[in-house]
This record gives sequence, C-alpha cells and structure tokens, in this order.
Amino acid sequence: MSSKAEQRISSPSVAVKISTCIHNWLDSGLEIPNTLYLTNLQNLVYDCHERLRAIAEKSNKQITVETPENEVLIRTDDEKLEIVIVNILSNAIRYAENEVKITFYSVENGAEIQIQDDGPGVAHDDIPHIFDRFYKGENGNSGLGLAICKDILKNLGGNIHFENLQHPQRGAKFTISIADEIGCGF
Repeated sequence: MSSKAEQRISSPSVAVKISTCIHNWLDSGLEIPNTLYLTNLQNLVYDCHERLRAIAEKSNKQITVETPENEVLIRTDDEKLEIVIVNILSNAIRYAENEVKITFYSVENGAEIQIQDDGPGVAHDDIPHIFDRFYKGENGNSGLGLAICKDILKNLGGNIHFENLQHPQRGAKFTISIADEIGCGF
C-alpha cells in the first residue's frame, strides 16, 4: 500500500478516536471548563465569516450577514462558540446553491444565531438523526460535526435547532441559542 493511501486511511481514524475521546469525556459528566468572556457577537460572526469567505467565493457562493442595529453582547466561551458557528457555516456553504445567510439577535437571557442556506435541505429520513454521533446523511462527511456542536452548546447552556425551509424559501436553517452565562440557561 502506498504511503498516500495509508495516510488517507489513518487520518479519519485519528479524527474518530479524538472525537470519541471528547464525547466520552462529556458523557462521563466531566465537562470541559468554559472560559467566559464578554463577547460581541458582531465581531465573532464577522470573524467566522472572514475565515470561510474564500471557500464560499471559490464555490461561487455568497455569505450574507444581517447585523442588528444594537450590539449583541453575551458572556460566553467565545472559542467554543466559534467552533460551532464555523462548523454550521461550513456545512451551509457546502450544501448551498448560491447563498448562505447569517442572522443574529438578542433574546431574553442570551442571543440566537440563525444560519440558513438555499440548498436542498436535509432528507426527511435523516432529520431525526442529524445530531447523532457518526450519523451521516447521503452527502455527509464524518457524522461528527453536528454532534460536537450540540455537545459544545449543551456545555455552554445553549441549544441548537434545525428545520427545513419550505416554499417560497428552501434550504436548511440552524438556530443556535446561547445563554448569557451569568447563571441563565435555555
């Protein structure tokens, strides 16, 4: 077997082992401690947008960010939240036909971020399983990204919700709910 073939085989298995360790650690009740900062969501969303803009442009897709009039500030672990946003945003770019839209706003005791694309949405049979570990839809990758996002948000006192958009819009929409970590939760 060539060394390139060996690398392709071993790389996914390393990722699976690392992800399994993380999930086992979270399942054991030992939570990875959060490092809380007062986080400006405009800045965080913009940073995520900039990280993935070139990938979207290479795919001839556009990312639109709808910014609220007022600052959205929450106390959260911005590094963990960034992992979630980048994962959901990269999935949206992969499945979008032309456009991905990010919207965020304050809600009582926190904030919400919505990421939606204009792609085909998620197959009906896959919807109940999209947050399950190692579950891959027809065009999925490892089946780990959404499960990790859900675990991170749970650890932050937040949540994630999915829906397929219906006529006249179409595509997938993820709503990320983030608690302002001053003892509040969703």
